[in-house]
Amino acid sequence: MKRITLIIIGLFTFSLAFSQTDIRNFKVTADIDELFSWNNGDIFNYEFEIKGDYDYNEIKLYVYYNSISSDNLIGLSRWNYEGDYNLNFSTYTLQSKWNTPAYVWSGRSFTTSIGTTFYLVAEYQGVQTIYSYTITSEDRDGDGILNDQDNCPDEAGPSSNNGCPILSPNLSVDSVNSIVFSSCMSCNPYLNTFLNSSKRHLVAGGVGSITFNKLNIRNTGNTTSNSGKIDFYYSTNTTLVKSGGNADKKLESKTIPALEINKSHGIELSISGVDIFGVDHNSPSTNGNFYILVDIDATDTNSEGETGEGDNLLIIPATYNYSSTATSKILSNKIPPLTEEKSLFEVYNLSGENIISTKTDYSEQEEIIDQLPKGIYIIKTNTNTKKIIK
Repeated sequence: MKRITLIIIGLFTFSLAFSQTDIRNFKVTADIDELFSWNNGDIFNYEFEIKGDYDYNEIKLYVYYNSISSDNLIGLSRWNYEGDYNLNFSTYTLQSKWNTPAYVWSGRSFTTSIGTTFYLVAEYQGVQTIYSYTITSEDRDGDGILNDQDNCPDEAGPSSNNGCPILSPNLSVDSVNSIVFSSCMSCNPYLNTFLNSSKRHLVAGGVGSITFNKLNIRNTGNTTSNSGKIDFYYSTNTTLVKSGGNADKKLESKTIPALEINKSHGIELSISGVDIFGVDHNSPSTNGNFYILVDIDATDTNSEGETGEGDNLLIIPATYNYSSTATSKILSNKIPPLTEEKSLFEVYNLSGENIISTKTDYSEQEEIIDQLPKGIYIIKTNTNTKKIIK
């Protein structure tokens, strides 16, 4: 007898639990401070997420203003009253509902003002479950600060600045519009392409150089920058050391003017082997890899924030060869045309035989040179003649 009684109690408990609705994220979606009354054509919108298998049964949805009482009933929705649908939700599923205010609101009204609480009572198989939602201020700019506490409700900003954006410039290298040349014949002059390659610019002897035909500095911040300094350093690694016994050698310093938002300034500069090594430029000990480090806003005249300060160092891989052979690789320092228009490109061997004659753009010329076998060649274009040794 005791065992049978326990089974009956267990089944009753299971049935009761199963009869409850599994609803979450009940929310009033009507506009803040919207006014509602009876027989005025007003539509009160709300939503919730529901999960569970309710079969073809009805779910009653009561919505109340401020308290659960008949005087404050906004409306009743008899969801699936006629059993037309199988209400089976394997995951939480968003449902949007609405009511027109009930007759109890005849001659009076309610508003969706901030701080007001609304209640959803969901009844399934005689079991009611209560859910509530309190109206809070909107967050139009999505910065996590509600409009009534946000000094700049339409511009995202941190709470430390009362929801307003922190105005700061951001000076960085515009690599897409920057052009750098050296004695490296296979190095693409466009800085963004070069930085994505495994190439190193070549300084060939004391007269060889890395030439910044245009190093474009752009202000990508949200306010005008101050004028500042751009410093160029020689370093044996990618970490800039500006002071102390192991400080990197400063090669050059340039001034840039104040820049408005998204405006840029181009820098022209040439750094030679003599600039880097001085009287030792002819010494074999100078041969090897190094880096040109470009320190943007070197004197910190601009407060750029953590993100802005993080892109203030440009690293250019390079190598040095003191020998006359390396220097002779370049017989002309004329700048090749920076255009995608195809032009005449010819390759001659030492016997004067024309082994390649075609029309190419600059990137195709690089590919052709890379594929040449070892040897000495004369390269001719519409604007340039070079002797290369591979």
